[in-house]
Amino acid sequence: LIIMAALNVSAKAHNFASVSPGGDNFVDDPEINETLRKLKLEEARLMNELRALVDQKKLLLASRRLRIGIVGFGTFGQFLAKTFKESNDV
Repeated sequence: LIIMAALNVSAKAHNFASVSPGGDNFVDDPEINETLRKLKLEEARLMNELRALVDQKKLLLASRRLRIGIVGFGTFGQFLAKTFKESNDV
């Protein structure tokens, strides 16, 4: 049953979108090609905008110092305190 469903979906996808070896043309219908091209451009714009927002967020978070308390001050705790002290309040 699962194999038949997969074959059915595969056959429908093949009938809908025959991939051309040329690259940019995904289907034979020019209207669908134009819509896909516009969607890809919008996706690229949104991804660039998201990257810029993530970078801005990283800079903002990096500028804030964290207050860290370490309980159990053995040798490993001392190591952690020295390491965290470089960029945070311990």
